[in-house]
Amino acid sequence: MIYLYLYGKLRNLASNKKVHQVHNCNNIGGIVRYLISNFPKLKSLLNSQNTKDSIAVLLNGKSLTPEELRLAYFFKGDELKLVPFIHGQGDRTGKIIAGIILIIVAVIILWLTDGTLGWEWLGTGWGMVAGAAFSAGVNLIISGLTASIMAPANYDNSLKEVALKTSYGFGNNADNLSKQGNPVPIGYGTMRVGSQVIGAGLSAANI
Repeated sequence: MIYLYLYGKLRNLASNKKVHQVHNCNNIGGIVRYLISNFPKLKSLLNSQNTKDSIAVLLNGKSLTPEELRLAYFFKGDELKLVPFIHGQGDRTGKIIAGIILIIVAVIILWLTDGTLGWEWLGTGWGMVAGAAFSAGVNLIISGLTASIMAPANYDNSLKEVALKTSYGFGNNADNLSKQGNPVPIGYGTMRVGSQVIGAGLSAANI
């Protein structure tokens, strides 16, 4: 028996159960079959071609590469943790659906107030509400479509170009520890980590 821990979206799709006691599974293939058979909602996520780039796998606290995971053999009492990576673009499909709903609401408002043919009515009362809903809906659809066709930014945490360059903008000599555009790490559980300076400021006060 091994102990399987799920985090984030994986736990939500697995009935919010954090720890699973899995029997007769000694490799990652058995774990995937266990999850899909018991929680069908996980099938599309676990069978995705980009799974290796979206889920981190830790065996007894050690992060495994895809090659190590493929060859890994699990023993009784092992702890396996599946942690989905955090992505910043959010749910693009949800934006498009929300935009369509807002446009439909705007059209219904115009129809109920007899403003379908008289667009000059948009300047007052419910017409202003319909105009705002229509505009917000169009913006959401454009935003969702734009995010769908654009590839995510490449992640590069190399410090070769920004290696500890001191900033003198505010006189506090803060060092840059990360490139612009890199994600802010999110930690699970209890850990001891170093700092990653996001921003620094200096204020003066009379003493």
